[in-house]
Amino acid sequence: QVRQFFSRMDGPFSATRLETYATCAFKYFSKRVLHLNEPLESKEFLETGNILHRVLEEFYQSFSESERKSVHFWRNESRIRKVLFTKLNEVVSLDLFSNQPLYRKRVYLGLIEELLDFFISQEKASYENRRVFPSFFELEFGLGQKEGVLPFLEIEDGFGKPIQIEGKIDRIDLTEDGSKALVLD
Repeated sequence: QVRQFFSRMDGPFSATRLETYATCAFKYFSKRVLHLNEPLESKEFLETGNILHRVLEEFYQSFSESERKSVHFWRNESRIRKVLFTKLNEVVSLDLFSNQPLYRKRVYLGLIEELLDFFISQEKASYENRRVFPSFFELEFGLGQKEGVLPFLEIEDGFGKPIQIEGKIDRIDLTEDGSKALVLD
């Protein structure tokens, strides 16, 4: 049904746009056809997600590839936590929830800190179980075919016409030899 809907339109399409339509056609209609804005209540969640993305990207990029590959990387949890929360404070200082009263800012910051603690425990377990390490961050594909950007992802629409998808992949983890990948988005 999603492929059929988008095959009638000119692309390329973002993965988020396809996901929005697939999960809630009315939300897609409201946003993409009527051009209605998100309700104010949901903007805090969007901002929280943006902050988390930025913190995690900067966190991983602050380490060299050899450090991220090391079997000891996640064993020094106090160092990991210190670097991660330092990155959070740097990002938050850039005007976190500027339109919110101080008590709400503290609530959101507390929520983000809890999510980062959960992230640490999950990443540690993930590394020990899968032996993959973070390799690429915010990897673009499609996006106007800029130089150095991966090509569009194309999905057959079932009627002989490809649907082009563009966007950014949050993170790609690779095994030591690069033979397997885990895409996290």
